[in-house]
Order: sequence, then structure tokens, then C-alpha cells
Amino acid sequence: MSGGPVTIMEEDDGHLENGIHDAKDSDRQQRLRLCVLNEIVNTERDYVRTLLFLQSVSSPLTVFSSSCPLTHVFPTIFAA
Repeated sequence: MSGGPVTIMEEDDGHLENGIHDAKDSDRQQRLRLCVLNEIVNTERDYVRTLLFLQSVSSPLTVFSSSCPLTHVFPTIFAA
């Protein structure tokens, strides 16, 4: 029976049992990771904008001191 078809079974993590990594699955995972990272960055940016709004409508003695603007606390968010 050596001439029969060979079946490759997948493991739970999506990799093939024989060690060959499925390129299509890898591309899909990379796209999903990028989507998650973009969502995190967008959420953080929205959070900082909300904090800026709250800072602008609240008195300087609450939440944040006016001597330390959020652009200095979160410089990478404002660089984008």
C-alpha cells in the first residue's frame, strides 16, 4: 500500500503535522495581528483625545496639572 494517497493531519495550532507551515495561514495571522495592533493604537489615541478634552473643561487642580500637557506624557501618540 505504498502507492496510496498521503494525508496530512493538522494540529490544533494550525500548523501541519509534518512541519510544513501553511503560508496562507501565516499571512492571515499576520493580517490579524496588524488589525489588533491598529485597534490598540486607535484606542489609545481616542483615550488621549478624551483626556485632552477632559483636561480642557476641568479646572487645573483636577485630573492633571496644566504644567504637564498630555503631549509630553504621550509623545508617540501625537507623533502619528
